[in-house]
Amino acid sequence: MKSKKGIAILIFVVVISAFLHGCVEDKQVENKYLSLSETAILENGYMTFTVDRFEKRDTYMGTLPPRGASFLFVYAKAKNIGEVAHYVPRIYDIDLLYKDTVMRYRTVPKESLRVESIYDLEEIYPGVTEEGWLIYEVPKGIDISQAKIRYNTYKSYNSYKDDRERYIWNWNLT
Repeated sequence: MKSKKGIAILIFVVVISAFLHGCVEDKQVENKYLSLSETAILENGYMTFTVDRFEKRDTYMGTLPPRGASFLFVYAKAKNIGEVAHYVPRIYDIDLLYKDTVMRYRTVPKESLRVESIYDLEEIYPGVTEEGWLIYEVPKGIDISQAKIRYNTYKSYNSYKDDRERYIWNWNLT
């Protein structure tokens, strides 16, 4: 009698588990790959982002990079395609990867914003585009075919606790 009751409970648990497994959403990272100048509609649906072009420079406004390094300037554009104001993607979510290593983002003094268009975090209204240069320190002999820009964001505000719930866009620079 006890074994029949145990088997019935086991069958019940298996049936419930199978039913619930179909109800649970698999969490995963979604990777998307784009070419230079290709525009992505970001996960929120109200912002587009484009990595337009790049330039390698040995100096910036009189500042030299560390020995053995150069500056890689990457021109990016974010456009609000929504109906209300939204913030553009944060510079700290936009990485330059070289041979799968994150390169150092170079902050620039605010006075340089008057000299050159530097991509800056700000809230923009519908139809408005924020665009400018992102500046990274890279090895002087960088092989651009091994470099890519990665925009990495979470699927929802609450998913920052779970690293598996992310969207990742990758732009190859060649």
